[in-house]
Amino acid sequence: MTFMGQEAANGVDDGNGFAGGPLPVSLCMIVRNEGRFLADCLRSAAAFVTEMIVVDTGSTDGTAAIAEAGGARVIHTAWTDDFAAVRNLSLAAASQSWILVLDADEQLIVTDAAAWQALLADTAKQGYFVQVISRVGSGAHAGTVTDAVCRLFRRDERIRFRGLVHEEAASAIGEAFGAEAVGYAAGLEIRHEGYRDDVIAERDKFARNRRLLERALEAAPDNPGLRYAAGAELFACGDYAAALVWLEPLAELAHDPGYGSDLLLKVVHACRAVGRLGDAARYAAICTKRHADFADAHEARSEVLLALDEPVSALRCIDEALRAGPAPIWFSTAAGAGTYRAFGLAGAALERMYRFREAAEAYVSAIALRPDYAPAWQRLLLLGRLDVSLRPLWLKAAEGAALRHGGIREAAGGEKRVETGLGAEAGKKTGMAARLSWLGDGFAEWLLDLRLPEEAAALWSRAHGGAERLQHEGTSPGALAEGIWLVQRGEAERGRQVWEAAYDAGNADAERLALYGFALALGEGDTERARIALEQQPGGAFQAAARAALAAFAGAERAMPQDAASGAIARALLRLGAVPAWLRLHAAAAPAAPARTIL
Repeated sequence: MTFMGQEAANGVDDGNGFAGGPLPVSLCMIVRNEGRFLADCLRSAAAFVTEMIVVDTGSTDGTAAIAEAGGARVIHTAWTDDFAAVRNLSLAAASQSWILVLDADEQLIVTDAAAWQALLADTAKQGYFVQVISRVGSGAHAGTVTDAVCRLFRRDERIRFRGLVHEEAASAIGEAFGAEAVGYAAGLEIRHEGYRDDVIAERDKFARNRRLLERALEAAPDNPGLRYAAGAELFACGDYAAALVWLEPLAELAHDPGYGSDLLLKVVHACRAVGRLGDAARYAAICTKRHADFADAHEARSEVLLALDEPVSALRCIDEALRAGPAPIWFSTAAGAGTYRAFGLAGAALERMYRFREAAEAYVSAIALRPDYAPAWQRLLLLGRLDVSLRPLWLKAAEGAALRHGGIREAAGGEKRVETGLGAEAGKKTGMAARLSWLGDGFAEWLLDLRLPEEAAALWSRAHGGAERLQHEGTSPGALAEGIWLVQRGEAERGRQVWEAAYDAGNADAERLALYGFALALGEGDTERARIALEQQPGGAFQAAARAALAAFAGAERAMPQDAASGAIARALLRLGAVPAWLRLHAAAAPAAPARTIL
């Protein structure tokens, strides 16, 4: 995610500020109980602004002290359920010519300092939309969504925020100076952490926003922007049927209020989620017609067509997405749209058409663009498992991944970046190292499921650039994988010894090592040895399921629970080739409870 050593070429010094000093910019923020993120946010911007103003609305976690320690001027005010009012208080306190607005869970990333300076020198512009890149999801399902939000504008009394919630300043600039006065920023972007699953889980953000939106809608029930915001909140919560009540009437409007592409895309996804595939296809067609250069729209349409079992038509849409490429800055877009995600969808469509080699090649193309793209790897490995003639493509994909890792360092969406200050440090810690670590964890898991140990070990080495690089970078697949591959080769006792040695050495994966020792003994029919392995982790998450498995093997009429722990035991048995033991547990499994639908 960083090009280390290139700061000087972009008008930046050693990461502590511009070569010519900070810009005439005031950083304006509002906060409440943001101790987790605030220090990082301030550090990311401190080198590039002249002053930092933080309005605190009643923090109880030391947020104000963190702000002061970070060099900010803190203003205290009461919270009045009005985001715009508090934002405008911060603007009124600013003294510089330009204002930059950040939230505490965001960080400023400077990609081209000279370009940013040029923005401020453009007398024709009063403000700029800045790309906000939000991390969403977690684990293998993590990704990014990019939006353009007006966060940089001149200090002017006519430019003020509007809205109790989902406040914005772009409309004020447009009314005072005309639509052309707002441009699109180059040289900087904002990274947002607040939509990550773990962050959402610890906040009550959705409930607060709903309450404020209800108040705002009481005063202006027909305001399309508020109706869109209400639908977007429900969409983000996964309440798609309720979201459609707000969004669908707006989608029928011919005019585009600025968020029209995102609105239509949400309607398409929501209709698909509630099973209205015909309506989803209709809205997707409208979206691609209105926004032909929006790859996300073409991909959404292809997904609907695949759900309707129309792979040929879906493939045409994917071709359009690839032609469109990455979305222009004014669209809200997901990472990989028009690039690796489109190739992944092409593979899915080609599989439906029984063109398996072409599908595998499409997955290789996706991996070449995003080496850790889980859906492409999983399908490619499965196709090769079923058709030995496709296995050379495994090595081709692995070599491409190794080249990608060994070459440029890039962001998840594929754009090259120069990061300075805090961004550079974050890049060092979470860029290539995190990518390799994630590829290691996920890649090893998929390879273990292949039950082709020789091919799996070769693929692992090839994907990480060979054995020498594996040793240099510490990207060994780990004791668990090595032991499983030994068992899969028929060397069960050696595999067990690898696990036991790692367990005794305090391996961080001790619980899973004990689980696989238990599963190996169970598969061998050695219930006493299985019991000993179980006792190694007396407080482990697998205890109840493992005891049920032992009881089932002893002939007790006791159903295996259908939970994650039981699933992990079943998967371990299959990986170790203990199919008879797996069948025995499967027969003892309790019937699944009927799924509940909450409308």
